[in-house]
Amino acid sequence: MCSELERRFRFAWEKEELIELDNLIATTILGKWCLDILLVLSVLTSARFQEIRKNVVGITGKVLSRKLAFLEGKGLVERRLIDSRPPRTMYKLSTNGLIVAKLAGPMLLYLRYLENPN
Repeated sequence: MCSELERRFRFAWEKEELIELDNLIATTILGKWCLDILLVLSVLTSARFQEIRKNVVGITGKVLSRKLAFLEGKGLVERRLIDSRPPRTMYKLSTNGLIVAKLAGPMLLYLRYLENPN
């Protein structure tokens, strides 16, 4: 059996780990541009690069390219190459990306309300 002190230390350590993990997740998904991209793709269903760029106001092409690759690597966005002339790339949310975007919706509605409660 663990002593009370050991149990409390382990619980505190687990809380620290959870805080670190939550912080990592929050900065990854809620970081600059990621949530914007996820929400744009949730509205558009699927979109080409320029469509996303046009709807995420202020993002550069270089940053959008990096963020899309990052979100694809995290399994939140799927990229599909279309064999045409010129070749096109379509982006859409994966199942996990759709879940994240849907969960973020109520949070954003609440934050909008706080900004303008009238």
